[in-house]
Amino acid sequence: MIRERLQLRVRVLSRGLCALAPALLLAGCAFLNRANTPTLNLVEENLWPETTAKRAVVFPLVFPISVAALATDAVIIHPISVIDDSARDTRDALWDDLDWNASYMTESVALPWRTVGTPVIFVSDLLLRSLFDVRENVDKARRREREEQILEILDQIEDLIDRERAGEAFDLLRAKEMEINRFWYQTLGRDEEMGSRHSSLWLEAAYRGGRYEQLFASSNPYRPLMNRKSLTERGLGVLAEMRTAPSPTVRWAAFLIEASSEMDPHMLGDLVREALRDANPVLRHEVLGWIESQTLWSRVESIENDL
Repeated sequence: MIRERLQLRVRVLSRGLCALAPALLLAGCAFLNRANTPTLNLVEENLWPETTAKRAVVFPLVFPISVAALATDAVIIHPISVIDDSARDTRDALWDDLDWNASYMTESVALPWRTVGTPVIFVSDLLLRSLFDVRENVDKARRREREEQILEILDQIEDLIDRERAGEAFDLLRAKEMEINRFWYQTLGRDEEMGSRHSSLWLEAAYRGGRYEQLFASSNPYRPLMNRKSLTERGLGVLAEMRTAPSPTVRWAAFLIEASSEMDPHMLGDLVREALRDANPVLRHEVLGWIESQTLWSRVESIENDL
């Protein structure tokens, strides 16, 4: 009887290890990656001698310190470092697909389940990330998936603009703005091409959709939302069109975008001179106000000298 129970336990343990083996091979122990053991790295850099003879002498003292450092990494440092990743995983799994406008009743019914599941998912994910080195593989897969989603959104916006439905394109852009910006911040702005495409589509959708107020930063009337360096070739074409648009508001927005870019003082002077010859007196007044708002005296002097 005892032998049968022992055999049964061995079989269960073996099956469990077999089931866990692919995950272990795929992810690996978190502490085999030296990026996850900063305290241990610090101990090795400062306390372990370079020569074997010296290491043998200090081993009884340094080894317990190294074990304590590894324990600190395992129990405190590494789990804390992956809290934000686990929070993002939980949000992606339970809270990212909420659509109150289209499915109010469904979302209302599911809300308690999402609430109850949040700590369960978060703690499970935190334990997994604390034990296994899944950050790199999982985060790369997430970034690729997110990137594909963002590109699909930008494709939809561009298609709407091409079909002369710029107002709908801008509404979609506003609805997805938080999602796009979140991806941008998570990747630390490394995807410059995608960022330029987003800025250019925002500019074109706001201009062609008649949402002129969206071309300016609400906190500062002399600061645009972008400069020409952040635009694609398509965006630069739209900007050139805006400079001769019938609306003085659009021409003013185009001036700010151009003037906010780093350019040769003579080119900046030409730009200001052209704006001061505009037929609209309000625009000319705004240009003078922009010149006075400049805090870089060398730039102001270069403008005044060139006028």
